[in-house]
Amino acid sequence: MKTSLKMIFSFIIGVVLGKFCSKKIDYIYIKERVDFLQKEYEKYFQWYDVFNNWMELKNAGISLNYRLSRRGIRSIAIYGMGRVGNRLVEDIRYNNLMGEEKIDIVYGIDANISMNDIGVPIYLPNDDLEKVDAIIVTAFFDYDSIKKILPNKYNVISLEELIDNSL
Repeated sequence: MKTSLKMIFSFIIGVVLGKFCSKKIDYIYIKERVDFLQKEYEKYFQWYDVFNNWMELKNAGISLNYRLSRRGIRSIAIYGMGRVGNRLVEDIRYNNLMGEEKIDIVYGIDANISMNDIGVPIYLPNDDLEKVDAIIVTAFFDYDSIKKILPNKYNVISLEELIDNSL
């Protein structure tokens, strides 16, 4: 009889502890997921804000070529050659064709070197990079950490700063 009571008691304790632990694990998982989604939301909202400001500049007749040339920047590298980097390349090339201040896109920098679908040579961040007037960081949400990995000899500017300072 004592053995049966011990087994029943152990079973009940196991069920209660198992339920408590699974609730704790569920809570931790949900909290981690919510934190991740909050960061993603902030990143996408920041992208939206930057693209909106960029379009406002274009509608006001202010190009990024003009903004760069006013800073004395004639040659650039673009850090982050995903979608935003590609749009930046297209915009600068278009402005060059339209007779605006010529900005030379010397190369791109990206950890995913296979992303070369826009005709710009792409290098890894730790490669020996050619000197340019500025490196424009399109991954502005990671700007601080990216700036730390690039040597101090480079003038590193976030796309967000370039656009926001143009307003």
